[in-house]
Amino acid sequence: ALLGSYLAESLQYAGVKLREATLEVADLRGLNQVIVDSIQSGLITTDADGRILYVNRFGGSILGRAPEALRGALVGEVFGSPLLRPVELQTRAASRALARLEISYRHPSGRPLEIGVSVTPLATQEPLRRGCLVVFQDLTEIRRLEEEVRTKDKLAAVGEMAAQLAHE
Repeated sequence: ALLGSYLAESLQYAGVKLREATLEVADLRGLNQVIVDSIQSGLITTDADGRILYVNRFGGSILGRAPEALRGALVGEVFGSPLLRPVELQTRAASRALARLEISYRHPSGRPLEIGVSVTPLATQEPLRRGCLVVFQDLTEIRRLEEEVRTKDKLAAVGEMAAQLAHE
């Protein structure tokens, strides 16, 4: 009876601890999802073959496609870039020098975009589940502003040269 009482109490204690741990894992999973959804960059995870496992909402909006529709597709085909085919993807992930690149992307609406992409290896505890983490941002507006600044600088230089000629 004493042993039965002890085992029943131990089982009850283990059940309480299991419920607490389950709630903690659920809270962490929820927090993780909130963080990923709050990132103002596109985020894609791939398997070792370059197939998309996950796309965050912001990434789907940059690419103009629903995240669910992108799952299972090859990341190189989604971006329309041979620089992100499976072999190149793994090479870029392994090399810091090659990890960052810029590609041209045609949005489904037909609008061209300049996208900055960073590729890193996906750190997992299971070596067989290797893959890549692809983080990307729409740089189109930044590139447009840079071009505008360059044009204004050229015009300022021409104006300065015209003023010097007029002075002479």
